[in-house]
Amino acid sequence: MTNATIILNESFRLMDEGILKGSGQFGIIETDEGKKRVEFPEAIHTFNGWKSLGYSVKKGEKSKIKIKIWKYTEKQIEAENENEESDTVSNMFMKLSAFFTAAQVEKIKA
Repeated sequence: MTNATIILNESFRLMDEGILKGSGQFGIIETDEGKKRVEFPEAIHTFNGWKSLGYSVKKGEKSKIKIKIWKYTEKQIEAENENEESDTVSNMFMKLSAFFTAAQVEKIKA
């Protein structure tokens, strides 16, 4: 399961619990009972996710949402002697990450 799928599923669950609001955007999904019109949850992102979109988390805000997502790392392994090439080892693991809503961020002033 990808991080996008994990976050979307958790967002729908949190919206059902009243923790997240609806976005006002709707879509059609296919269920066992047929097609169904659903409202998408409001956007949530990590601290770095909001930063890449040009926002910063407001001072004093605490994350309301924690979701386990995949974290990818690479580690460079040095060659034992000069004739060998260095190698890269990749690793993936689940990490609990903090997410923030749009109400918890503000546009970065240029």
